Amino acid sequence: MHIVFFNVLGSGHVNPTLPVVRALVARGDRVTYFTYPERRRDVEAAGATFHNYGRDDFRVADYNPEGRFPTQLFPAAVGLMPYLLARMAELQPDHIIADSCAPWGAAVAQALDIPLLGSITTFVFTGDQAARMRKSGKMELDEANRQALDTLEQQWGISFERADFPFFSVEHNVVYTGQAFNPPIENQAGRFEFVGPMISSRATAPEFPTAHYAQSPKKCVYISMGSILGAMHGLDQAFYQPFFDALGHRDDCEVVVSVGKSVDPANFQAPSNVRLARFVPQLELLRHVDVFVTHGGMNSANEALYYGVPLLVIPFFGDQPIVAERVRDLGAGLVMDHRTLTTTAIETAVDRLLSDPTVRQAAALIRDDLRAGSGVDGVLSLLTK
Repeated sequence: MHIVFFNVLGSGHVNPTLPVVRALVARGDRVTYFTYPERRRDVEAAGATFHNYGRDDFRVADYNPEGRFPTQLFPAAVGLMPYLLARMAELQPDHIIADSCAPWGAAVAQALDIPLLGSITTFVFTGDQAARMRKSGKMELDEANRQALDTLEQQWGISFERADFPFFSVEHNVVYTGQAFNPPIENQAGRFEFVGPMISSRATAPEFPTAHYAQSPKKCVYISMGSILGAMHGLDQAFYQPFFDALGHRDDCEVVVSVGKSVDPANFQAPSNVRLARFVPQLELLRHVDVFVTHGGMNSANEALYYGVPLLVIPFFGDQPIVAERVRDLGAGLVMDHRTLTTTAIETAVDRLLSDPTVRQAAALIRDDLRAGSGVDGVLSLLTK
């Protein structure tokens, strides 16, 4: 059987699918994966054949330059359709798996009547949550998207529910989180299989002294604002300084900070108990972390809670505030505003997360929910002839 994936650039969208790719290849299936060249190494290491979107410099921003990322997706789908339809004629897939931020995959499946499975690496959002994100992120249905949706329908007979713009799901979807962690979704159209996060070692994980933290008697506080956020917001010494001031004097804990590719750790002045790196092997490190300070990206939240790690969530945009609220409402962590971070507030929050057993108990309940998912086997069971 031949499975074709369509995805975007973000690691939070691609990484959960890689264990599925490996399992499909091990099962004897052929896998073709359309994404950005920056993800080629990961995709090929998983055993898939990589394809770009017609050129290596493809960016959805080219199709609606003035809009936010979610408002660029449907105009990009219109631009991609002729190329992708031609490629599907050559590849002849039996199934398509399309990320929820890659509507061109769903469009191709509709146009060619190919079985489609939606891939959702965020929460499944209710209509109210989608409306809230549209408003806060200035992502209302604009003229460029009205024209794109009209073109998809008129030229290829493809329809998307405009009321859900820019967040969409298809008739049948896999969701890479737990049903109890996801906010309630009563009356949400479609079928959703909560398979849990895909946790496995990554072939391209960076070198890092993880063993030190596994053996250390001290508490470990891990800080990461994700692979994209640092580049977007220029998170530098000024952002991290309150954390250094709050935690640098402590003899009872060590701190790991992943600053991302856009910042050079050598430019930081940090206390002796702080280790800085561009990237760390997050999955391996989280096994030994006591508190995770995060932006609330879905991938990061899933991975930390899979190991029952309490969270201090500092959301910036998109679905991050909703993830943060869900963590707080379930008692598995605390939320802080990135605009008002202070040394005292950080120290107080970390102290509570390290000492309050109810927080760790709540995180453990989510851990059990995430691990109860059907995982890779659940996805594979949906991909049969």
